[in-house]
This record gives sequence, structure tokens and C-alpha cells, in this order.
Amino acid sequence: MTEIGAALEGLKLWPHHVETIERTVERIRADGAALALILGGSLAHGLGTEGSDVDIVVLAERGDFARRAAVPDLTFTWHDVPTYDSYVDGKWADLDFLETVAQRGSDPARWAFAGARILFSHEPALAGVLERIGRFPIEEQPARTASLAAQLCAWRWFYSEATAKQNAYLHHTAVHHTILNASRLVHARNAQFFPFHKWMLRTVEAAGDRPADLLDRFDTLLAHPSQERIDTLVEDLFAHYGIDSAETQRTWGTHFMHDTELAWYHGTEL
Repeated sequence: MTEIGAALEGLKLWPHHVETIERTVERIRADGAALALILGGSLAHGLGTEGSDVDIVVLAERGDFARRAAVPDLTFTWHDVPTYDSYVDGKWADLDFLETVAQRGSDPARWAFAGARILFSHEPALAGVLERIGRFPIEEQPARTASLAAQLCAWRWFYSEATAKQNAYLHHTAVHHTILNASRLVHARNAQFFPFHKWMLRTVEAAGDRPADLLDRFDTLLAHPSQERIDTLVEDLFAHYGIDSAETQRTWGTHFMHDTELAWYHGTEL
């Protein structure tokens, strides 16, 4: 088996994906500036389809990420490499950047590298850094649970405020944030990173520990929003995960202030 074949083993790929990845590796190697090439995106996460593009990260020398970020010149797109009607979506990184992601990266930043495949590498530390990036911090699970439960209490209150003030914008925002934070709670309880909005519902669907009808209830809430549907969704999630509803209701204001209103002050992201 070739080096590329070994890197791609077990992935759901079509022949044109493999051909395009091989052509991408050939072009990157010919340039000579890359220390490594990483396959990411939907193909690496097992979420790809026949028409999915190829997402790559090119690892450059230390310091290159900061230099490119200042230009800015961190991304590129190739339409002439794929052997089908798609493109190669590329990003630049260096080991300093990846180590920062491992230390304090957001959930989407870490999810982006979870399951990533190394297509070639001259950097001995790369595999270890990627492993640390993809490791969910299980010690943070209780704090994440408390914070996300508080967000759910906050946004169901905002929905009631929107009703009282006949504020359509706040109505829509409260519904969307209820679904967002319910989904993030599912991710936290399943020791999974939140992947950002594009893949959120797919990863919720794949989560083993969640209410069976959760996605159907999301659809119903989006189509027919109501205070009753939000309240029952929140309370059912609390019951499913053994969250103390009364205590969360009592303390959600403090959590919301810390996580949302003072996020700038703490330099943190929920």
C-alpha cells in the first residue's frame, strides 16, 4: 500500500477524490516549501458526498502562519487540480499555530483537525500535536454542562421577553440560540467538539446519548415556535442528562453574565 493509500484507509471516498488528493500531494511536494500536508474537511470526518471538495492544510515552517496572517494570505483555492467538477480548498498553518489550537483552540478549531489524515510529513511532532487537538477535555464536561444549561434558561427567558415586547427579531434569535445551545449540550455530554453550524445537526444526529426525537423537535420548533415547545424541550433535556432544573434556574443569570456578557473580559469563548 502506498503512503497516500495508507493515510486514506477507512475513509468513504470516490475514485475522483483519491485521484484529486494524489494530484494535490504531487503539486505540494513539487513546490518544496511544505513540511507536511493534512487532509481535513468533510472527507476526513466521514461526512463527504460524491461531490464534496477536498480540504487540505499545508504545514509550513514555524513563523509562517503569523507572517501570512499579517498579509493576509492564509487560504487558497485550486480549480485546476480536481478531476471532477469541484475544487481543492487549502489553508496554511505552522506548528506554532497547531500547538496553540491544542492548548486553547475553540471547539470548531479543534473539530476541524479531529480525524485529520496526514498525507505526508517531514515534521516528527505533527502526529502528536494532532492527537492532542482531537482529544476532548473530559475534565471540562461538568463546567460545560452547567454553562450550556444556563444558556438554555437564558434563551427561553429571552423568548418570553420577545413575546411580551412583540419583538420578531428576538423571537427568531431565541429559537435559534435554544437549538444551538441544546445541540452544544448534546456535544458536551457525548464528549464531542461543537463543529460549528454547518455540520452541527449531523453530529447531533450521530451522538449516542440524546433524546431520540430531538432532531424532529428542532424541526417543529423552527416551523412552529412557541414558549411551550421551548420550555418542554429544555426541561426534557435537563431530565435526560440529570441536570438540576431548579438550581440551574436559580443561577443561570450569573453563568450567562460570565459566559456571554463578560466573555470579552475573561478572554474566553463558551
